[in-house]
Amino acid sequence: LIQSDMMQAKLPRGGGMHLQTLLRTDRLIGVSTGNGFFITSGLVATNYSVVEGAATITVTWAGQKGAATVLSQDAANDVAILKVSDWEQQVVPLPMGDPEMVRIKDTVYTVGLPASPKEGEGFITDLKKLAGDLRLFQVSMPIQPGTSGGPLLNSHGRVVGVVSAKLGAAYASQYTGADPQDNNYAVKSTVLRDISPVDISPLFPLAPTMSEPLPYEELMKKAVKGIV
Repeated sequence: LIQSDMMQAKLPRGGGMHLQTLLRTDRLIGVSTGNGFFITSGLVATNYSVVEGAATITVTWAGQKGAATVLSQDAANDVAILKVSDWEQQVVPLPMGDPEMVRIKDTVYTVGLPASPKEGEGFITDLKKLAGDLRLFQVSMPIQPGTSGGPLLNSHGRVVGVVSAKLGAAYASQYTGADPQDNNYAVKSTVLRDISPVDISPLFPLAPTMSEPLPYEELMKKAVKGIV
């Protein structure tokens, strides 16, 4: 609650008056939370469903809070790009990967920060999915609210997708009628490039990454530094 939602009033009690603190329910608004990640030192990717209809957006990173504005959004793909301006000299953004190099059974990772880091490890189960939709990966691990909006990382710690709990529920309802927990999706990271009004194409590699995969602990340690 914020201070402006509280007020004090003098109310009668017996033969005198006393102060009573009251909550102004007419001014309460809903608050939603979600995850995101830095793609540059001033741009954050997240789910559209996280910021949809938001009057104000606050980004928390490394224990600090800063204001953000929506720079671009895509409701159909459940992605949005936010502009932040408080930490340009401090942030190390997550490196981008090439989602077109991803193959079925490749190991992938998720990480989110609902309170403390929530990590996930699984593999790619499908590349095109329902109705031939080439924008999506289907992944084996559950996409929970704690990781939705965060990055889908390859074994080199590079972002190949944006995970979305909402898309899994939508596809399950529209196409299969299956339990949404069995339909876990990430939008390919190239969608961010397509919707960004700022040219972020140089962030994407022109050639396959030839380095060795990162050990799990090192990958997660680096990833958490770019998560909001």
